[in-house]
Amino acid sequence: MAGRRDDELAHRTVRELVREIDRRSSGRLPGAPELVLLLDGYATLKADDRLHDQILAIAARGVDAGVHLVLTTSRWHDLRPALQTALHARLELRLGDPIDSVVDRRLATHLPPDTPGRAVVGTGRLAQLARPGDGLDEQHAYRVIADRHGRRAAPIPLLPRDLRLDALTRAVEASASSPKTASEAMPEATSGEIRWWIGLDEDLVPVGLGPDEPHLLVIGDRRSGRTSLLRSLLRQHLARPDAVVALVDPRRTLIDEVPADRLAAYATNSSDAHELVLSLASELDARSDAGRNPGRSGGPITVAGPSPHDPARVASSVPGGPPPADSHILLVVDDAELVTAALSPFAPLEPHLARAEELGFSLVVARHSGGAARALYDPVLGRIKELGCPGLLLSGDPDEGPLWPSAALRPLPPGRAVLARRGRSPALVQLARP
Repeated sequence: MAGRRDDELAHRTVRELVREIDRRSSGRLPGAPELVLLLDGYATLKADDRLHDQILAIAARGVDAGVHLVLTTSRWHDLRPALQTALHARLELRLGDPIDSVVDRRLATHLPPDTPGRAVVGTGRLAQLARPGDGLDEQHAYRVIADRHGRRAAPIPLLPRDLRLDALTRAVEASASSPKTASEAMPEATSGEIRWWIGLDEDLVPVGLGPDEPHLLVIGDRRSGRTSLLRSLLRQHLARPDAVVALVDPRRTLIDEVPADRLAAYATNSSDAHELVLSLASELDARSDAGRNPGRSGGPITVAGPSPHDPARVASSVPGGPPPADSHILLVVDDAELVTAALSPFAPLEPHLARAEELGFSLVVARHSGGAARALYDPVLGRIKELGCPGLLLSGDPDEGPLWPSAALRPLPPGRAVLARRGRSPALVQLARP
């Protein structure tokens, strides 16, 4: 666990420096301090492509922004060519084999093994490096210098390992009370009502999905936090007075979240899910024809299969009758791979996805990460992605490849996800759970 926490801190530190370079790209702010990233043992990190790309960005762009990189490695060959080119200065201590020297092979052969700190610093130039002392006078001098400048590096905030929905709600209220935070850190909050709050980003700012994002795809391994997220979304949706829910719930893990009088439909297998979707598509057809006129409803959406609220009832009408024509229907599909093994039962909904907000309809689909790249060829899942709706990529196998531009699955702690949205860089988010 400590190792994973250290890796997270390393990634967070490097990402924060890249963002600082972006912030300074329009010009150095007066008094902005020089920042130095000290990276000891680069070879242990070079296999991480994401981290390497960010380190390369610091080396290539940081100097003009006052952000500098100092790194150590045991061999020059550990540095990728692009990174070697971006480094402006080289200092070479004694190597295991002098032939590996890129500064001066002749001098490298003469570096004495019993003189630590002797280095080649240029063609034909040797140097003896100074080392810090351990005396109290020297430590006191360092403190005096630090106190004179009066600056301390701010601690780097880390995402919580566990985030509860009530804590996220308090964070939303606190952020909304600050006009600066509401307008800059939460731009979606100023463009309209947030449909769902889902978690915190790396700046510990609440992240929400707006009215122009009616549908959501959630992809991740088992125990990655998929079902917990769906519970949070259901609770927020049911807080609306006009909300009803349709569930496709093969493992029967979500039914306890929905009161009987708010359950529009329920299915636990492929055939029942197909019947549910046909009923829902009929309702949406009627709403489309009538312009959501309450006088022309498509009739009740049926509960396909035994209702968990009443095991004796099979394919009966909704307990409270058909959903009102002005209600907002949320269809939640958990473990979608269990009901789409052959032909997708959700195809009848595809014509209605683009008009979801007008018709009072939202679709949230969660599925296992295995075969996710192939699953996105499904007409409904593919259409959701084409419409620019967001995706949440929880922990999964990187071999699936990028599922959104610049966003791929990778191992993550439970509840941690990459939020992929059109027109924005992928963002790491800690999702809230009830």
